[in-house]
Amino acid sequence: MPNQYIWDPLEVVADIAAQYKHYVHVYEDNKKSVDDVKIMQMEKYTRKARKALDRLRQVMVQTGEEHDKLLLQAKEPLNEARQINEEMRKVIVQYKQRAANAGYDEVSAAPTPSGAGSNADPSVGSARQRAEDLLVPSNEFEQWEAGIEKQRIAINTANNRITSMMRTLSFYTDPFLNADMLKQEVASTLKEIDKYSNAYAWAGPANVLDGEARTMDTRRGPDKERKKMEREAKNKLKQAYRIIEVLSKGKQSAEQFRVVEQYYNESISFNQSSSSPSVSADLPYDTYDATGASMDSMDGLYEAASNLLIQLGDEFYQNEYALSYFHHVDFSRFGSLAGSGGNVGNAAQILGDQLEVNNQEVEYILYGFHNPTGNLAAAYGEIFAMRLAIRTMEGLVKNSSKGNPLVVLAAALLYGVEKAIEDMIMLAQKGDVPLSDFLKFRMTYKDHLRLFLMLHSNNERKMSRMLALIRLNTDVNPAERRTYAKGEVKNGMRLWFLPGVMKMLGTASKEGESIKGSVYYVTKTAHFSY
Repeated sequence: MPNQYIWDPLEVVADIAAQYKHYVHVYEDNKKSVDDVKIMQMEKYTRKARKALDRLRQVMVQTGEEHDKLLLQAKEPLNEARQINEEMRKVIVQYKQRAANAGYDEVSAAPTPSGAGSNADPSVGSARQRAEDLLVPSNEFEQWEAGIEKQRIAINTANNRITSMMRTLSFYTDPFLNADMLKQEVASTLKEIDKYSNAYAWAGPANVLDGEARTMDTRRGPDKERKKMEREAKNKLKQAYRIIEVLSKGKQSAEQFRVVEQYYNESISFNQSSSSPSVSADLPYDTYDATGASMDSMDGLYEAASNLLIQLGDEFYQNEYALSYFHHVDFSRFGSLAGSGGNVGNAAQILGDQLEVNNQEVEYILYGFHNPTGNLAAAYGEIFAMRLAIRTMEGLVKNSSKGNPLVVLAAALLYGVEKAIEDMIMLAQKGDVPLSDFLKFRMTYKDHLRLFLMLHSNNERKMSRMLALIRLNTDVNPAERRTYAKGEVKNGMRLWFLPGVMKMLGTASKEGESIKGSVYYVTKTAHFSY
């Protein structure tokens, strides 16, 4: 009930009640001795009372319509919030049941040779459950809806008091009213209006709406802190993307890449396969989008890992062949480019011979860009995305004490971006990086490539790129030569990398299999001709 609408006419009405006794006195005197001055005084009082009551009547109609409209409108965002809350609930349920989780569960739950599962920190799993903390309990929506109805009752009570007072005051010219009763009627009405105003109009500790707003602010968390962390994360993410941007835009070609592209296309044509676009390095600059994209990549990675745990097929050996017999980039050359990216403008000069095809063969097999910088941008970008996903999940655990899930998420994003940048610098300068603070084993650049070869599963494309490189390096066209090969491969795999490998293979008692310490060795002999 807006002050400017109601209080002006109410104050005038209070004056009318206060002046009523004087009006009666003038009225009685005028009966004894008619006087123009007394008549003018009574007429002035009458006009003032009539005008005040008319104005109050108009205000009641106006405020009543406005309250009905606003209270109805208040239910619209409440119903919308309730609907969104239920949609979030469904999404959380679907998230828990989604197929992508099976990969994570398969990898983390698979037993090692000791019979135990992998020792991932249990708080990592509990971080997923924090999504439910974002949900508003159903009873709170019921309380808010009841609060709207309570305000409706309160304004109706106030209006009824005003109506009763106006009914009494409508006899303002009657000289036989009880003046004290009239004042009490006005006082009771003002008290009821004051009660409503304290609860719903005036700022203060008794204001119900302010109390609900404070509750909502508490639920949303400190917005300033959250927004500050989001801005910092976005700026640092943009900073980290500079090297990827520069490399991605480097469309310059080189003779060797043109030749290998020709050989690749001829191999695709010979094998009657379809060539598909290279894997691009898209850069979402919104921290939430970037982290979401990173998480999607991790979904695919764990799905591929779980598939590998089920069956070690030809592609696994093809990937190991590529890592064993083809060259990959010397990632230490990124040492002055990672992080702040201060030397990004001189990236081509710093990378130097790493832009030649013979020094990025594995990256070419993996991503298939036929230019000197595209494969490097894709590899750097995918490693950064992986580090961002891992570190953000880690950040969710480490910042869980902040309470409010939105603040926890913003802090986790900032932590994830900062730590991912540090990881890229460490990987370039030291040669390896811990998988996470919860899993201390270290991964080299080559380990990351091994993961990505598993993730980007396509035998024909990768095989055609390998054949194109073989042709480039030997000047021999594999399509024109019959080939017979007998090979023996002994491969050692750290069991942290494939915690379920023994579940798939049984025990290391078959011919050619052995375990030494924490490394599983398998020796295979194959005969192949085409």
